[in-house]
Amino acid sequence: MKRILALAFTISAVAALSAMGGCQTLTDTPGANANRVGLTLDTNVRQIPSDAESVLLLDRPSTLTSVPVPTH
Repeated sequence: MKRILALAFTISAVAALSAMGGCQTLTDTPGANANRVGLTLDTNVRQIPSDAESVLLLDRPSTLTSVPVPTH
């Protein structure tokens, strides 16, 4: 029983670590891969303020109702 549990844990740990490692392609050079990762990270970091405004509903009024909301 202990062997089965140890084997299952080992297999699940290897699967989890390989999933967190990211996807590497064999056709790209390391420089091209680093460039793509850098551009993706830069795009994601630039999107953070817009995402925060959307979450806090600061960028536009809420459209949860079709009835106009009085402003005064």
